[in-house]
Formats: sequence, C-alpha cells, structure tokens
Amino acid sequence: MHLALLTPELPPAPNGIGDYTYYLAQPLAEAGVKTTLLTGPGAFHCPLGCAWDNRAFEFGARVLKTLPQAVSSCKPDWLILQYNPFLYARRGFNPWLVAAVYQAKQAHPGLKLALMAHELFMPPDNLKFAVMGAFQRLQLWVLLGMTEVVFTSIERWAEMIQPWAPQKPILPIPVGSNIPVQLISEDQKRALRRELGIPEDGFILGSFGSAHYGRMQGLVLKTFRHLREAGLPVHLLFIGSGSDELKAACPPQLRPFLHTTGFLEPRQASHHLQVIEVFLAPFLDGISARRTSALSGLAHGLPVLSTVGHATDAYWQQEFPESLVAVSDEAGLTRLALQCAQDEQLRTQWAQKGYELYQKRFTWPAIAGQMLKTLAKYSAS
Repeated sequence: MHLALLTPELPPAPNGIGDYTYYLAQPLAEAGVKTTLLTGPGAFHCPLGCAWDNRAFEFGARVLKTLPQAVSSCKPDWLILQYNPFLYARRGFNPWLVAAVYQAKQAHPGLKLALMAHELFMPPDNLKFAVMGAFQRLQLWVLLGMTEVVFTSIERWAEMIQPWAPQKPILPIPVGSNIPVQLISEDQKRALRRELGIPEDGFILGSFGSAHYGRMQGLVLKTFRHLREAGLPVHLLFIGSGSDELKAACPPQLRPFLHTTGFLEPRQASHHLQVIEVFLAPFLDGISARRTSALSGLAHGLPVLSTVGHATDAYWQQEFPESLVAVSDEAGLTRLALQCAQDEQLRTQWAQKGYELYQKRFTWPAIAGQMLKTLAKYSAS
C-alpha cells in the first residue's frame, strides 16, 4: 500500500496538523507502508523512511496544477487529505483545492481518497462565522462525496457528519501528543526550577497551550488563586504562546507566583512539563481526543485534571472519570486540584491511570495501526 498525505506544512513550522502528519508518517513507514508527504514549498523535516514532495500544494488556483502533478508523479493508492478548512485558505474556503482533488481522482481512477478531519466548519456563533461556516459546510459536503473513508479526531464530529454521507465509513481516530518525551534527571529538574525562580518547597501547578478562550484560562487562574488562599505554596507554570494574555489576566497579588515561558520548541516543552506536579487542562467543550496539550500531559505521566463537555469522547468518562468535572463545575476543578496537591499517593495513582490511557489509545503506532487497518479494509472496495 502506498499512502500520500497532504498538508501544507511540516515541522519545524509551528503547525499542529503538520506535527500530526509528521508523527503519524513515521510509524506508517516503520510498518513497511510506502509513505509520501505532499506539502507546499518550505524547508521542512521529512520523517525517516518517507518520501517528500514540497511542490504539491500552492494557495489559490495554482493548486489545480501542482496537486494533480504530484499525484501523477508518486502514484499512491490512497491520498489522505489532512483537513481543517483554515489550513488551506485564510477564510477556510478553497474551491481550487476541491477541484484539484477531483482532477487527481479523475486522472487516476484507482486512486482512493481518505479525509482526516481535524476541524469541520465554523459554528454559527455570529453573523461572520455563520457566513464562513455556510461556505465551509458546502466545501466539506463536496469533499465527502469524493471520499472512500472519512476519519474525524473526535466521536462527536463523526456522529455529526454521518447523516451527510450515510453509506460512507466515518470513523473517529485520535490525535497523539506532538511533544515527544525527552526525559531529564532529578538534578536537571531541580536546576530548571531554580532557573524559573520556583523555590524547592513550591508546589507547581501547570498549564500548556495558547490563549484561545476555549482553554478556560480564567478557570485556571481561579483554581490557582483558591489554592493560594488555602495556604498552599503553589506556583503556576504556564507553557505556551498564551503567556502574555495570562499575565495580563492574572490578579496582581498572584503575579509573583506565576511563571510563563512563551512558545517553546518540543524538547524544551518536554523538559518544562516534567517539573509540573498537577496539570490543569480545562476546555470549554471538554477534554477530547483532539486536545494535544492534555495528551502531552498524559504522555509525560502527569496527573491531568480536565472538564467534561459536549465534545468529550465517551471513553474519557469510562476510563478517566476521577480526574474530570463538568465544564460548569468551577468549584469541582479546585476540589480536584486541592486533593492532588495534598495527597502525593493520589497524584501518583491518577498520573499512572492517565499514562495507561495514553499508551492504550494515543501513541502514534496505535493511531497508525488503527488507520492502516481501516484503509486495508476499504482498499478493495
């Protein structure tokens, strides 16, 4: 089987879907699958054992030429379109891409198309989003008509779009951590704490990600405040590009105990994750298989505390219930954080349970194996 994965960028470009494609391609190649990465122009990293064509994607009408040419050159059995509408166009609508995929399929009747949906379309929260979302829904509907298999990163999205294509296989498949674990020693952890200005007796709450409102940074700060008010020597370490926004929102009395890093490369991010003692990862729509920041915490063996919302996959509540509270239960997150901060044995138990869940469902070999099994099933149809 020969797979061609389309995404505009790969590492080191800061692009989550590019990271996903890179880390997925490695175990595909290791499994003996011929794997070609199709990208736009750039000096990207190519996983060991994979082929790479950086002339496959161009923004605008030029993709009508570049993508069919790339497909003709590599002749894959499957073209896997990594899909988020904004990945291929500023406003999330690119009819040229849809036409280019159609041309590639017409020119190669044996070519099969799989779509991996990392996002579907904008929700109609306001007039602007409603207009954008209408075009994005049309775009997704046309793409679905050309696919043989559709993957979505969470269960809810598979359920949402299955009625659009009742006869097509539409299956949830998770996303893994894009922060590989780079273990450091206890001495290195102590040195990093000193570098951050956190005293030896300080207890480190951690959070990781961007400043997006869906990450509930206000709740993270409230939980931090409540633990300080409870007399615990708590410090908050925030890793990621949302540092400036968090500083601005932090009450003045808490700022001496807030430590931010800004954006870090994966190796540095892994080192900083390892000094965290309790990891806060609340989401407005709930934890799910697409939340790579929370998954990175699990991969690093941290006790991860999060929320249950409308996007939460069913297995989280079945296999990870102790560490979750309802999105509306703000006091609940504080309660969990207090329990963890005051009970080292509980922290160890919850961290181990989360790590086992990650190893079971979210490692890249497991994700690649799930995808390959599905593609093999539908290769002959």
